[in-house]
Amino acid sequence: MKYTYETTDNSSYVAATFSDGEKIDNNQLEILSNTDLKNIIKPNIRFIDKKVVISYNITSKISLEQATAKRKIPKNGFINIIEGAVSALEDIEKHGLFNSCMVFDEENVYVKAGTYEPSFVYLPCSAQNVGMEPLKKFLLSLVMNSKIERINDGFIQILFDTLNNPNLCTNDLRELCNEQTKGRMSAAKLSKNARFSVITPTMIDSESEILGNICKKSESKSHKLQDNLQDNQPDKKQETAKRKPNKHIFFILQVVIAGLITVIAKSGFFDNTDGTLNITYLLGIILALGVADFVVYRELFINDKSVNDENNDNSTLTDSASDKDYLMTSEEKVSDSSEAHPTPSPIHDAPKSLEQIYAGAQGSEFDDTDLLDDEISCAHLEFFENGIFKKIKLDNDVIRVGKLSSQCDYAISNSKISKIHAEFIVREDEYFVKDCNSTNGTYINGSTQRIASNVEYQIYDGYRITLANVEMTLKCR
Repeated sequence: MKYTYETTDNSSYVAATFSDGEKIDNNQLEILSNTDLKNIIKPNIRFIDKKVVISYNITSKISLEQATAKRKIPKNGFINIIEGAVSALEDIEKHGLFNSCMVFDEENVYVKAGTYEPSFVYLPCSAQNVGMEPLKKFLLSLVMNSKIERINDGFIQILFDTLNNPNLCTNDLRELCNEQTKGRMSAAKLSKNARFSVITPTMIDSESEILGNICKKSESKSHKLQDNLQDNQPDKKQETAKRKPNKHIFFILQVVIAGLITVIAKSGFFDNTDGTLNITYLLGIILALGVADFVVYRELFINDKSVNDENNDNSTLTDSASDKDYLMTSEEKVSDSSEAHPTPSPIHDAPKSLEQIYAGAQGSEFDDTDLLDDEISCAHLEFFENGIFKKIKLDNDVIRVGKLSSQCDYAISNSKISKIHAEFIVREDEYFVKDCNSTNGTYINGSTQRIASNVEYQIYDGYRITLANVEMTLKCR
């Protein structure tokens, strides 16, 4: 079986070419072509020079080998791979297909970047069922070749025990995944609903003494703060008691003013010569008394409040300073005191002559200036991202560019860029670009024809490489 990569109609394909000795089962091919099977890529058949070629659309997917080149598979992604494989095997069995025709190897198992949701290639050739053995070897190879992130919750051991079951079936793996998924969902729900952090006995081992010391310090600190608050409470009561007479005085003043106005008005002081009330004169007197009343109110309440606020701020600063002193350990105080009085350097360390001073100046001022390392001295890609000029250094053998930061060496925030869009390869001062089954394609020097996926194209200084709608220029040394 020979696998090749093709790009047609803005889509990426992996093509499997059958040799003359390999026969295709037309019945299986018809089932695959007319049925949508979950996690199985639908095949397209064609004939080239009497050879049968079956192609599978892998646009926006990457091989498992590419996915593990930069990062190991996390537990959630590994569970998605197992669930996808189980679902594919169940569909195959349901439609009378053979599980031995599924391809289980890292190079030809394709996953969605980030989630690791798998898509499998099915080769419709004459075969027989071989049980769960291909999937078992595939999963064990991922674990044994260190393609999985380190998991310390016992999941790998449970997986080994399940795979070693001589009567292994798809239900066993599905139940295993369901248990892990339920546990993850329960933990997430618990952490979301919990109001306080819970320390379980397994979380406390050798650090119990440290936790105890922290608790003791916290308790002593809280006691000290409570004592300070209790000491400050009488002062606040005294301040409140001082302000209460001001309210009574102001209220009495209002009564006195109202009484004076009433008495004067009844005495005829505001009457005209004809005995009628002079409204203008009365309003003028009331306005003058209102201004005086406001001045008294400001002195009694507003100014007094500002003074009290300043006192409170000063007391707060004093409390915070005392708290800092409380938190400072004796060793820190000793170190502060030693820094406050540094030991003077010995006099004999100073230069003794003008020649020595001049010699020291020559060593720093008259020497040749060292050049700083140029950050962009190596080959790099220049482009604009959201109007900002950016550069990507090609300082590794492979530089992966895409939207998914966890899988790429350089992430571009652009919805048109695929999660893993392309790779730039450096090999003995030669530079290549390879499209990674991107959705919107990779183009060279403004060409309207996208390059074939998974094929290296050599690029040179000044070449323009376009990832979807982001144009980059290669700058060599």
